[in-house]
Amino acid sequence: MAHLSLYADLADKIQALIDTQVIAIGSLLPSEYALANRFGVSRHAVRKAKDLLSEKGRITIQKGESPLIIDPGKAYESQQSETCPAEITEAQLVIASEAAALAAPYITDEEILALKKYNGIIYGEVKSEMSPYQAECAFFACIAKATKNHAIIRIVNRLWTMRSEAWELHGFYKNICHEFSGPAQRAYQAVIQALEHRDSRAARSLIRNHFAHVLDTVLVAAEEEAYKEAKRKTSELRSKFVLAHSFAP
Repeated sequence: MAHLSLYADLADKIQALIDTQVIAIGSLLPSEYALANRFGVSRHAVRKAKDLLSEKGRITIQKGESPLIIDPGKAYESQQSETCPAEITEAQLVIASEAAALAAPYITDEEILALKKYNGIIYGEVKSEMSPYQAECAFFACIAKATKNHAIIRIVNRLWTMRSEAWELHGFYKNICHEFSGPAQRAYQAVIQALEHRDSRAARSLIRNHFAHVLDTVLVAAEEEAYKEAKRKTSELRSKFVLAHSFAP
């Protein structure tokens, strides 16, 4: 019973960090090691606390990924299945570019260093427990945080949450990152440079251009998937008719 009380108390402490936006909704939960050090407990206790938070609907746990902080209301959930990858990407284009423009005058040197670290993780230049996908989420969450606007922080975090839950889009992004890793890395480096120079116009333009390329690729991929699906259905229909006529008198 004492252990259960410890786990519940630890879960409450982590939830307090979420409720006070120390850990933002839509961001990734810190590593077990980081949380264990912060609260002076074992990593086993952290895992048990994470299980409790998952049961309460405060985090999602996916194999191979850090837990994602979610809104307990999840009012958007019913619309999630209706939101196509292109819509999410278009929203990222609009929101992320404006967030960067707003962040430019206020971003700190520490946040610039964090962006450089995340960019290095994304493209394998920095070793980390974070996956490249997690680092990209953290990259844009850091830019949103620099705006000092809590509404923008929540919106950006929500968008990346939606993207992480859209497995179709998640697959698209893996292909996109592989195909455009060079241009994307240069784009992110240019964004960091624009933010270092506190250049709102350049930061906005660079992110808009980046996501415009991503959106175009997503649309092409969606067209290819639609074509494959139509071809598959036509093939099934043809086989059905061939089979039916083979038994005709």
